[in-house]
Amino acid sequence: MKRIALLLLSVFLHGTGALSQTVPHAPVVLPNGLRVIVRERRVNTLVGVDLWVRAGSREERPGEEGCAHLLEHLLFKGTARHAPGEIDMAIENLGATLTATTGPDFTRFTTTVTDTHLPAALALLADMITGAQLPAAELEREKGVIQDELAQRETNPFEILIDALHAQAFPGHPYRRSPGGTPEDIRARTREQLLAFYQRNYTPERCTLVLTGNIALQDAGVLAQRIFGSWSRRALPEIHAQSAPAEASHPLRAGRTTTLYRPVDRPYLGIAFPAPAASETDMACAGLVVAELLHPGYQPAHPPRDPAAMHVRFTPRKDPSLLVLMTALPVRPAPPGQKPVIPVDAVSQVDQMEADLLTRIVRLRAVPPTRNDFNAARSRVLGRLLLDIETAAGYARALGYADITGGDTPEALRARLARLTPDDIQRFARQYLDPDRRVTVRVFPARPAAQSGAVMTGAFRRTPPAVSGRSIPPEVPAQAACARQPNTPHALTLTCGARLLLQPEPHSDLVAVTVFVRTPHDRTPQEIATGDLVAHALFLGTTQRSREHIATTIARTGSTVEVLRTPDYIAVLSQIVPEQLGEMIVLLCEILKNASFHPEALQAAREQARRQHMERTADLFATAVQAVSAPLIGPNVSDDMTLRRVTPEQARHYFQTRFVPGQTVIAVTGRFQAQQVARSFESNLFDYNRTAPARPQRVVFPSVPTTQHTVTAPGHVGLALIAVSAPDVAHPDYPAFLVLHALLGDGHASRLFRRIRDALGVGYNVGTIYRPERGEPLIAYLQWDTRRPLTTPVLEERDPGAIALRLLEAQLQGLLADPPSDAELRRARNVAIGRNALRHERARDRAFLLGWYEVMGRGYAFDAELPGRLQAVTCEEVLRVARTYLERRASAVALPGTRRTR
Repeated sequence: MKRIALLLLSVFLHGTGALSQTVPHAPVVLPNGLRVIVRERRVNTLVGVDLWVRAGSREERPGEEGCAHLLEHLLFKGTARHAPGEIDMAIENLGATLTATTGPDFTRFTTTVTDTHLPAALALLADMITGAQLPAAELEREKGVIQDELAQRETNPFEILIDALHAQAFPGHPYRRSPGGTPEDIRARTREQLLAFYQRNYTPERCTLVLTGNIALQDAGVLAQRIFGSWSRRALPEIHAQSAPAEASHPLRAGRTTTLYRPVDRPYLGIAFPAPAASETDMACAGLVVAELLHPGYQPAHPPRDPAAMHVRFTPRKDPSLLVLMTALPVRPAPPGQKPVIPVDAVSQVDQMEADLLTRIVRLRAVPPTRNDFNAARSRVLGRLLLDIETAAGYARALGYADITGGDTPEALRARLARLTPDDIQRFARQYLDPDRRVTVRVFPARPAAQSGAVMTGAFRRTPPAVSGRSIPPEVPAQAACARQPNTPHALTLTCGARLLLQPEPHSDLVAVTVFVRTPHDRTPQEIATGDLVAHALFLGTTQRSREHIATTIARTGSTVEVLRTPDYIAVLSQIVPEQLGEMIVLLCEILKNASFHPEALQAAREQARRQHMERTADLFATAVQAVSAPLIGPNVSDDMTLRRVTPEQARHYFQTRFVPGQTVIAVTGRFQAQQVARSFESNLFDYNRTAPARPQRVVFPSVPTTQHTVTAPGHVGLALIAVSAPDVAHPDYPAFLVLHALLGDGHASRLFRRIRDALGVGYNVGTIYRPERGEPLIAYLQWDTRRPLTTPVLEERDPGAIALRLLEAQLQGLLADPPSDAELRRARNVAIGRNALRHERARDRAFLLGWYEVMGRGYAFDAELPGRLQAVTCEEVLRVARTYLERRASAVALPGTRRTR
């Protein structure tokens, strides 16, 4: 069996799939110096487009901090040919979205379009990159947008750790700074500084264009020359970034610990070790596998204290980087709006967490990993690589990053992984993971004394330091450690009839507003398509505001807006800084009342809907999920022909009969004054007075246990799924079903993961997904690389799809014959409680849940009750819901080949 497993791994690594068959053409260099990388992969009509500029924060001179990020934003704000906002509009009219990212070594612009729209998309991208005007008025507005963006980053404890670790590790190198800059940096930058940075760095010889997907090498070269060829070449500027410190003088040293106090929910710990640059390809490859080996989810003999809160991060950069381990102190979950109870011995517990992590590091330095552990970690690295490059956008991202940093392309990385050995892992650990060269950052909950509201419910006690030089948090006065009072939402019904739920959170830096409109009665394909278009068109114009006006308002206020469509509701999720809340309320109320659905807006909505449909079609997992869900919950995706038949009149009728006060629930969480917000909604919705006609109840689609679909799978990935019917949140079985989900497939200690992947070595992606907020069934899935035979000694099947389904079915059916042990049940309950706690970390998540429970008939009080109900779930209840729901199921298999059904 061991020899068979090694043979299968060899086939997996050396298989003849899309990646190994793709010819890794060398970059084409245009006469002006622009590098063009092309990978042809004709699995669909999409082309991934990436433009990478060697203009990250690493290239910022003193006094230019923040220029790279700010310039990235300003490039979208107008050229000689396009006024501000027109480029975004033009790209979206192609059914695409152009986005950008700033990193330490690069600024990246990316989109994915159909092959027919590629020339137009490239022309827009070229105009934006080469003809930026950097208007002063837009500059001032974008400064506010970026500061809001940075505020969001500051709410993430792990990003706080990452920034602090880099600041400690690279005191004399640009990597010490966060690529996004600081609010002070952004406010200080001038147009003249941005212009100088732009003219020096945005030159063709400093850029790489990556095209992946349905495009031939020769066609790409001709197209790139035609569109970018007139971009003038400039003399290559000098290297501005200070070189990285030599290894011998690396600043990491023993006992270097920094303690920060931030408004976080619990203590956090981060440890960083020096790591190789991307160009040190052998060591960088070993580092990726080391990161997998150190991840606690893959250490069954050493279970982590809190698996969900452990992160291992290693991203090779142009210069030497860091390998980072981050974890959080597990604490008891608390209701929304309240802080968890922090143990009084938190400092000593953090000491112990650090000691546990260092023990694992020392063990890896002393003894190479076992062959089984090594093969498993290496397979996970390769599996993630295959998944990452399965899409055109993911492939383009991998190729562009390798070119910018000097690292391996996906093809080269795969070959290097095949040559890697356990001894290479130990060599990496001995060279880089020296405990005496680490830096440590601890983040503890605290607030400045001038701010109201305590963020801890317990006081730290002074603990003797375990390592000399480690700083210890001072004692917290007893009066500052008192528990916060439960934050019960204010619930009221507006004069118009809409339901308003307000949950003020003085500790929050943001405000989230979620607007729900119940739509549980859509039955026909025409109704479903109309609802989809209405959801897409909500922010594309009203009777009072143009699409451009709405987009400008959202950009100016620095808010984020998302529209979610499910069989039960349409939800608008928004997040904003408190100072801009009033303007967001006005905008949301205007859309609720007066969305216009004029022909141009509806056409743009169709393009967006088609774009999403194409993305789902290109996504193996999404396509298979859709196929396996439909027999249980009915059709929930519109086809292109039905979308085309929807008229503006039908869209307006749908809007006027669904978007009515009696079906509307608005939830607000964050930092705001409840009375002021209530008055604002009351005054803006006084004329929201439509009524809905009586409609039948939502159709319940019966399950079809014998249904099986086989769909075409792109590339060389196989996927088997079994969907089982699931209770909605209002059903009494919902808590027990959450525990059942955790028991079966949520986490690395779940039955599916342990008994299929760990025990049999089958597949690299296995588990269950359950998204009750979207009205979806529970889906068990098994994903594997079809270039290796899917065989197992316990089954005589030769069809790999049938084998995968039988492996999944064996665990679903076997639960009744093999009930969970006390340990399994306890773990499942804790996982379910932990997942529920993680859903409350962001203001937007809390606003969503607050309204969702109300819309689904549970009431907002259920949110605070759920952890207790999960803890009370018994083995008998789990078995009862298993008998009730696991027998009603549908299945799907996705394999490379011709589409067929049976």
